[in-house]
Amino acid sequence: MSLSQAQAFALTQLIEVPLIMLMAHYYHVKWQRSLGFAVLASTLTHPLAWWFTWFMNVIVFSPHRWIWFAITEGTVWLVESVILSKGLRLSWAKGLYISAVANAHSAGFGLCL
Repeated sequence: MSLSQAQAFALTQLIEVPLIMLMAHYYHVKWQRSLGFAVLASTLTHPLAWWFTWFMNVIVFSPHRWIWFAITEGTVWLVESVILSKGLRLSWAKGLYISAVANAHSAGFGLCL
């Protein structure tokens, strides 16, 4: 199944935002703050990840798509972890953890489609 960018973005938000909010709640972050920064993190990174992956697979015809996928997801993970750790006022390690869990779920689900 191939998703449009809008569909993939909506799916990403549906998966990542509740997970981030749940994990942030564990660290005593107010839900309003976690909601805002969860949406912000994906909104900033998803378009870049989508277009970079599309470019490498469609335009460049890279035979190393899994390497590019890993590089893209790793970059998204790091950028979102900075946004979440700073925005939610959590340690760097907690931001990395929350971002890793959320991105692993959304990327994994997307790969299953």
